[in-house]
Amino acid sequence: MLGSALLWIIIVLSSIFTLFWILVYVFLESPSKKTENSFEYKKVTIAIPAKDEGKTIYKTLASLSHLHYPKNKIEIIVIDDGSKDNTLQEIKRFMRNNPSLNIQIIKHTANKGKANSLNDALKLAKGEYFAVLDADTKVEKDSLSSLVKFFEKCKEKGIKVGAVISHIKVWNVFNFVTSLQRFEYIYAQFMRELMSRVGLLYITPGAFTLYDTAILRDLGGFDEKTLTEDFEIALRLKYNNYEIMKNNKAITYTFVPTTFTSFFKQRLRWNLGFIENTKKYFWKFLRKKDVSLFGHVFYPLTLLSLFILALYVMIKSLDFVKTTYTHFKIFIYSKSFHLFESSLRDWLLGLDYTYVIPLLILIVMSALIYKWALKEGNEKLDNFIAFAVFFMFYSLFTAFLWIYSYFYYVFSKRREWFK
Repeated sequence: MLGSALLWIIIVLSSIFTLFWILVYVFLESPSKKTENSFEYKKVTIAIPAKDEGKTIYKTLASLSHLHYPKNKIEIIVIDDGSKDNTLQEIKRFMRNNPSLNIQIIKHTANKGKANSLNDALKLAKGEYFAVLDADTKVEKDSLSSLVKFFEKCKEKGIKVGAVISHIKVWNVFNFVTSLQRFEYIYAQFMRELMSRVGLLYITPGAFTLYDTAILRDLGGFDEKTLTEDFEIALRLKYNNYEIMKNNKAITYTFVPTTFTSFFKQRLRWNLGFIENTKKYFWKFLRKKDVSLFGHVFYPLTLLSLFILALYVMIKSLDFVKTTYTHFKIFIYSKSFHLFESSLRDWLLGLDYTYVIPLLILIVMSALIYKWALKEGNEKLDNFIAFAVFFMFYSLFTAFLWIYSYFYYVFSKRREWFK
């Protein structure tokens, strides 16, 4: 009974959300589409925290050397956060080969964490804007100019903007795990664009986000106690009534985990960071006197949806285990195993179509959104098997991961595993 009720709630909430995003896409134009060509080049500090990134740091820096932006307006600060590989040597090699670039190195003898590294760079930053760039990410030539231009445009329109994020694509697509993540990124980037259109974006990823330096300093910089400093600063910006926008013209490419183990560890860290920062900010948003669509509607509904989905999957998983155990006992005693003996006709007749029809409608709407995501991201559906697995089963995997993350957060003390 509880499982049926939860399924109905999941269908209703998912349908409302999906229909809402369809309407946003159809009726609200992306603010990044119309940007004037002429603008004043502002000085930008680009901070690159790096720990054991010897394989990619040179390519990351090389992409910055090709930016269509005046070199005298760019300040690059690379923070070697206790690397044990050849990261520092690669940085110095790039500096020797590119003496015209303004590059500073901050060397940590021991690992202090990404937030600490960014705060060290923020103290030295001379730019009006402060960009965060992961050491496993490369940028396209017009990325920085697009971000700055869009930031300035938002200010001119009177938008209280605190950060502008770029459009992220997967750099290293070569196996099934990375292909799955590519399809996830395509969908995620499109959803972030839609969130940006209605002031609901609450993510500032490390793969090239541009901040207003003065605002960042006024808010106290990055939180050094959290697992996900990018998510924490995003929530802090939203709490202080700053908007986070997305610019589709600023393209960046990031390395993603190449094995399921490294992928699982990354997502577990992201989820744990989400949980701890939600614990920190959820009630703060609800207690705010000035009611907002994000803090009082969207954010609570997002959390409610995640909780209900995880609870439903957990209940159904337990039911499946019980059913399997019952049939196993029957097999042991009668040598007859009936778990998968039902015919396709019996299975179809046993379906509850009060659930099936709404689910099919939801699937069609979701497919439409993904079609638009491919179009807006200028992407192709080039691995149908990976896409089918993503489209049909990724939400289920996400639910299991959230369940595991919650129990891990409650019962485990091994936070140092993620440092």
